[in-house]
Amino acid sequence: MDVIDAELRDVRARLSRLYDALETGKLDLDDLAPRIKELKTRQDELNKSKIQVEADFTERKALLRSFIKRIEVNKKQVTVHYNLPIPQDEKSKEQMRILPIVTFGGAEGIRTPDLLRAKEALSQLSYSPKTS
Repeated sequence: MDVIDAELRDVRARLSRLYDALETGKLDLDDLAPRIKELKTRQDELNKSKIQVEADFTERKALLRSFIKRIEVNKKQVTVHYNLPIPQDEKSKEQMRILPIVTFGGAEGIRTPDLLRAKEALSQLSYSPKTS
């Protein structure tokens, strides 16, 4: 936010200097118009960015406030008292299942990366001599 504000101040200062040059007659409108238009476009982009950052900040702050009860600061120690939101109904619990981390397959996973080795392995299985 500080970076956006600093750049906005810079753009406003530049526009002010260009307007002063135009009003005093030091430069002609035809000379300044493209630069003024460019700076006004940049100013609009920065204002939009600022609004987006403020909205994002407000959203995050509201999320944190929804489960943090209080924060206690005691010299160098900080204690955060919170309640994590846990769904109450069974349907919500079912949606929160954790996926297994065990992968199925051999040492190389569920696919054989080298097709030549796969073909060789299959041919050995198909044509191996029968033992009785």
